[in-house]
Amino acid sequence: MITVEDPVEYELPGTYQIQVNPLFGVTFPAALRSVLRGDPDVLMVGEIRDHETAQLALSASLTGHFVLSTLHTGDATSAVTRLVEMGVEHYVVSAALSGVIAQRLARRLCLYCREAYEPSGDLLESLGLPLDSGPPHVLPRVGLPALHRRAIAAASASSSFLIVNDGLRALIASGASHDEIARAATESGMGSLWTDGVRKIEGGLHLGGGAPPSGFPARKHVG
Repeated sequence: MITVEDPVEYELPGTYQIQVNPLFGVTFPAALRSVLRGDPDVLMVGEIRDHETAQLALSASLTGHFVLSTLHTGDATSAVTRLVEMGVEHYVVSAALSGVIAQRLARRLCLYCREAYEPSGDLLESLGLPLDSGPPHVLPRVGLPALHRRAIAAASASSSFLIVNDGLRALIASGASHDEIARAATESGMGSLWTDGVRKIEGGLHLGGGAPPSGFPARKHVG
């Protein structure tokens, strides 16, 4: 496994990691060309930023390499249009792309500090949750037990997973718009970042949005 990163943020045992350094000619495209000569099984490109990097990464995928990378987009389906905007042909994106995971990091509640309460109707409505069907929703509230005085325990991700199936491949290859791809992906079972976040708030994992309640230290407790 070989990575090309800018910068190398974590040391991965058993992995050969390349640090991008444009001053010495080690750019993403140059490193990718060099790496592909070694025929790696798995290739991780830290970020796709331009047409050349995108074209090389997707070409590597088409020739049998398992390629992982990142893009800056608003949601999972926007990754498709972002690659097209970089100048990659629709049919190449359609053939090379297997899936996209979009994620947002949210503050995770400390299991020792949280306590349950029944939210108001206004709060449930703002979250898009039903007001009068099924058991009452119990969302987490931050408590303050004697031994654990830190409300936030690190972070976890809310995610949305786009699986590129045959129907989506045909849509992408035909040059469909973002909205058309998003609609088809949702019909195929893709959830949104919002619904995953609300589910984790209901489950007592995420705090939700905004700042911690007043009086709580900002330091994190990892338990």
